[in-house]
Amino acid sequence: MLKKVAVVVVACTLSSVSLACSKPDQPALPTADSAVLAQMVKAQKEVNKYLKQSEKYLKCARTTRLQNRMVDEMKLVGNNYNKLVQDYKARS
Repeated sequence: MLKKVAVVVVACTLSSVSLACSKPDQPALPTADSAVLAQMVKAQKEVNKYLKQSEKYLKCARTTRLQNRMVDEMKLVGNNYNKLVQDYKARS
């Protein structure tokens, strides 16, 4: 009986860890040509949320390869957002 309880506890712990460690989806960014201020503010919030979720993912990612992929993706999202802001400001 004790073995069955231990197996159930371990299985539940492992499943909650794997659920908590899911890679976040990249946010959808508007195009600078047609974006309005409200869309830019929303994009900023979504990028910040994505980066926070990504940092959590980095803490639980099991391999260096997964961590490196996540860091590369975070840089890409940040660069894309920064370019969007530059283009938006240049248009305004």
